[in-house]
Amino acid sequence: MKNIVFFISSSIYEFKNERNEIVAFVAGLDKRYGGDHLRIRCEICENVSDEMREEGTQEEYNRIIREESDVVYVLVGNRAGKYTREEFQVAYQAFRKSHARPRVVVYFRRPEQAEAPEKSAEEFRETVFEKMHHYPSEFTHLDTIKLSILLALTGELGLDLSIRDGRALLGGEEVMSTRNVPSFARNRALQELAAERDRLQEEYDEYLELYQMSKKAVLLRHMEEIQQKLKQTTEQLQRMESDALSLLRQAYETRSTGKKVNPREET
Repeated sequence: MKNIVFFISSSIYEFKNERNEIVAFVAGLDKRYGGDHLRIRCEICENVSDEMREEGTQEEYNRIIREESDVVYVLVGNRAGKYTREEFQVAYQAFRKSHARPRVVVYFRRPEQAEAPEKSAEEFRETVFEKMHHYPSEFTHLDTIKLSILLALTGELGLDLSIRDGRALLGGEEVMSTRNVPSFARNRALQELAAERDRLQEEYDEYLELYQMSKKAVLLRHMEEIQQKLKQTTEQLQRMESDALSLLRQAYETRSTGKKVNPREET
């Protein structure tokens, strides 16, 4: 049986809810895409058995990182604790040795207010830059990390990931919304285009209702014109969503393997 394993490294208390949410998300993916020959798993500190805890908890975490994990996500908030830093080093050295796995993705949570992070977090940010050749990513909402997990899965599952109308589709099935992912939600041009598409659809529906009551040819001509504009706008929107996803995919590939990041991918 093939296993695809994600390991979540983070402060045990600061990110407890986030870890549980990611575990639930991955479990949903396993239920949908896994089976007799494939398991999609998410390992967190809470998963380690009591027996392992007695033998040495951290060493078991490190073993899972080195021997089982495909992607290690390191989440950092106001501080970077000793064990989070250790797990990053273990994952980084394992990747350097194998040149394949585990990939390492570091995310810093952007504070909602002007809250200065502790010195440990700033020092760890510089460590990541030194070793991975780029500044780590930031996130404000966990959907950013969920989309990264989907990007990691596309190659493993052989399924296409696409964005359509603010929805992430894996293998043609909707798995999440992108309304909380900054690359889409804060893309002004994309949002304006989506609003124009919605306006045209609403206008078309209004003319359709009038036409069904009167059957006037002039209304039908207006509907055809609007329908053409709607088709063009929808196609343009889909291209823009696809371009945004391509940039995220490139950023994931470069960040997770320690390659230098194109300036366009730093956002």
